[in-house]
Amino acid sequence: MFTDYPEYRYHLLRAANEKFQCAIPALNPDRFAVAQAQAERTWALEMRVLTSAEAHVIEITASQVNEALAQLIARYPNHASFEAALTHNGLDTITIYSALQRELHFDAVLQHIGANYQPVTGAEEETFYDTHQARFVMPERRTARHILITLNDEYEENRRPAVQLRLTTLAAELNGADADTFGRLAYRYSECPSALEGGRLGTLSRHQLYPSLDMALFSLTVGEMSSIVESPLGLHLVFCEQIHPATVSSFEQVRDRIHHFLTNQRRQQLQKAWIATLPH
Repeated sequence: MFTDYPEYRYHLLRAANEKFQCAIPALNPDRFAVAQAQAERTWALEMRVLTSAEAHVIEITASQVNEALAQLIARYPNHASFEAALTHNGLDTITIYSALQRELHFDAVLQHIGANYQPVTGAEEETFYDTHQARFVMPERRTARHILITLNDEYEENRRPAVQLRLTTLAAELNGADADTFGRLAYRYSECPSALEGGRLGTLSRHQLYPSLDMALFSLTVGEMSSIVESPLGLHLVFCEQIHPATVSSFEQVRDRIHHFLTNQRRQQLQKAWIATLPH
């Protein structure tokens, strides 16, 4: 049984943290079942790898484990809080040391297996670039500002009719205004923290804003302001300061990325094929 091994608890904690960002005791029954299923898979895989012939020729030194342990402890305010976290999750220092040693050994074996990949050639890099052009497109982006006034029936000035009137008045004042003028009024009237920077939202691609704001921004021309737009935050005026057209990165710009991707892909293929040969 998995639970016969104290180090299995480390796999369970790792799964709880990866899946739900919490400790083991914080898992409800449904989440515990999900974390347990993942922990059983990773434990079984680790056992298969560490009982292989290849694992017997790779050694992990005490200094490597101590370094990994020190990095883990450094995530906590002090050593006492680290010890408390271990106890809270049903672990102790001896078990965590052993679990880290196993984890490092597992990683080292897979790195050893993956190191035998066939080097990627320049022709393969170019072929990948030519056949995956869509991956290297930088979509159209827009530099934007906005003015936000929130809706809140508890305050008369933030009730919908009052907000509509305030923004309609601002829109009339801003008709034909440039980015600097819009920014000055955003600084004075916007209720968004971005007001401190003249209402700047930054340079955005599609789908980074609420849908209504996104639609408004990407329908504007440079220097144009939207009509009043509603989002879950309140009512807005949106200003398009600049349009950055879509571009395609050149092969030379992305060559290193392609090489890294194809190299990792080959390593992973070797590792996956090797794991498939291991007994269950």
